[in-house]
Amino acid sequence: MFKNREQKKHFKSKITNTQKKIWDIIFLRDQYKLTREGFRAEYDRLKELEDAANVRIEAENVKPDPDKTIIEQLSKLKERYEPDMLQLKKQMSQMDLIIEGPAPEGSQQRPINEQIDGLKQVIQLLKDKVAQL
Repeated sequence: MFKNREQKKHFKSKITNTQKKIWDIIFLRDQYKLTREGFRAEYDRLKELEDAANVRIEAENVKPDPDKTIIEQLSKLKERYEPDMLQLKKQMSQMDLIIEGPAPEGSQQRPINEQIDGLKQVIQLLKDKVAQL
């Protein structure tokens, strides 16, 4: 009789601890999402600048006497943005993999959403066990 009560108490404690792990992982996921959003905002800013440079270049090319120095400067500016945009795109993709998956081949780390789902399943199993006792 006392053994069942102790087991129930033990498994209820496990449920509480597992729920706390889920909260910690959700906090981590939210921080990753904020970081990704920062990357996206910077990417969008650079993309707008690149688009503005393209529009300005097109406007210069339409003129009967285009200013070659402006076109050259805008082209150089676009070239400076490209590596940064590629890097930001890569970082956003990396964040997406960390959060949603799929995990890279050979990686021991599971995506955060998968971890949360797994822990929720563990909680359900523990609740079922407590109900049996």
